Amino acid sequence: MQATGDSGLDIPWAEADAIIFVVDAQDDYFDALSKLNQVILQGYRSNPDIHFHVFINKVDGLSDDYKYDTQRDIEQRVHEELIDSSHEFQDPASTEPFRLEAEVKLRFHLTSVFESSIFVAFSRIQQRLMQEERKTAAAAEEPESGQDDQDKPSEKRISLHDAVEQACNLLCSSCSLEKAYIFDVPSRTFVGCDTSPFDLPLFDVMFQYTKFLTEFSDLYMAVTADTSKSTRTWSASVVRLGSDTSVAFWQLNKYDFNIARFRTTIDQLERLAAP
Repeated sequence: MQATGDSGLDIPWAEADAIIFVVDAQDDYFDALSKLNQVILQGYRSNPDIHFHVFINKVDGLSDDYKYDTQRDIEQRVHEELIDSSHEFQDPASTEPFRLEAEVKLRFHLTSVFESSIFVAFSRIQQRLMQEERKTAAAAEEPESGQDDQDKPSEKRISLHDAVEQACNLLCSSCSLEKAYIFDVPSRTFVGCDTSPFDLPLFDVMFQYTKFLTEFSDLYMAVTADTSKSTRTWSASVVRLGSDTSVAFWQLNKYDFNIARFRTTIDQLERLAAP
């Protein structure tokens, strides 16, 4: 399916939830930003709900000052391009100017394949889409109703992202943990965490720990289990890194029944608490 527009990309925009555009921070990126603008215009015209994520890549070889200056320069140039293109989406019947730069769902990420930043960026994209799942599901379940139903307050619906976040908050509170993440171990991305501030050094410890677990699980995968003894269907590991630092890992049920049940319970409690 050839989408209309100038980017020349063969993308079914209506089926896309997110677009990732990679910019080389160590190269001349002016042509890339021009291409990015075409992609945004074409994608937004076909599907205004698409999330655009720009990976400013190869920042591992840059100083902190230089990479943040590069990010600001790229963001400003993209922002100005969107302002200049706003007139293409202006409704002739509206007296209010259309602000494309405010309507497009656009985020920038500093990334490198040689460190955890690329995995953090993919994790943020996953969580963003999990938040949007709430709106999509609510819209799909909204029935056609008359005036009487319109007067009733709408029911609250908790997203999968919010359910996971609250589960992590409860875990930290009940177990006195500093931070809790729910990782997809094979991809080393996290689908959720508690609401305490993100700490990159602490995340790097967790990130390296998941890598360690993956390597050792492969090492022992061929070992034949003793069937005469009861075996667990889940994995667990605890490592003490220092006098005041420990890292613990518990595997969730692969069918994520507990998360689904927790989400349903939170949803019901919110409805009961609603005035």
